[in-house]
Amino acid sequence: MQKTHKKLDRLERRLARTQRSAVKQRLQLKIQRIKGHTHDGHSRILSILSLVAGILAIGVFFLSYAFPIGAPIALFIAIGSIVFAIAGLAMSIGALLLIRHAGDDFGGKGFAIAGLIVSSLVIGVVIVGFAQAVFDL
Repeated sequence: MQKTHKKLDRLERRLARTQRSAVKQRLQLKIQRIKGHTHDGHSRILSILSLVAGILAIGVFFLSYAFPIGAPIALFIAIGSIVFAIAGLAMSIGALLLIRHAGDDFGGKGFAIAGLIVSSLVIGVVIVGFAQAVFDL
């Protein structure tokens, strides 16, 4: 939080010195965003959860290949991996939106991008797997 207060003080001093109206408007908008948001690091938590959900989706997906189980159970496991992947995708998009709105004060952007990539890859692999099973490719 102290980092945010320092940033706010710096922006307000810069606003007082600035003569150009376009720069003043941008600085006022930044100050309003900092004062208006009640962001307490939720983006970092959401980012980490999105990455964990993506990794769980990978684990659940490969679980269906690791053990010799029947086709109906493998289908339910693949659906479970899609559920985890969609949850990871939604959480990573939400975290990226929080980070975009509040700035990089609390971090987590790398985790959110990693969760987005992992979840997208799992969804793609599951879709390709379903296409191979259905169309016998």
